[in-house]
Amino acid sequence: MATKLSDWIKDNYSISVQAEKLKVGLFSGLAFDHILLLDSKKDTLLFVDELRMSTSGFSLFHLNKIHMNGLIVN
Repeated sequence: MATKLSDWIKDNYSISVQAEKLKVGLFSGLAFDHILLLDSKKDTLLFVDELRMSTSGFSLFHLNKIHMNGLIVN
């Protein structure tokens, strides 16, 4: 799932996405560790140490909250 999302972003926006860990929970939402976004020249656009997105109900597409820890934006 993470690879498909990363490939889609790269194909549509020319941005490379790398994530060390992805957890998907039906009730808890999505959790990413160590997200790195690179532009086409391999320059860092964004780094997030920890990203948590809680969802409403059973849908991963209806987000309630987004929590970021260790955000660096260039």
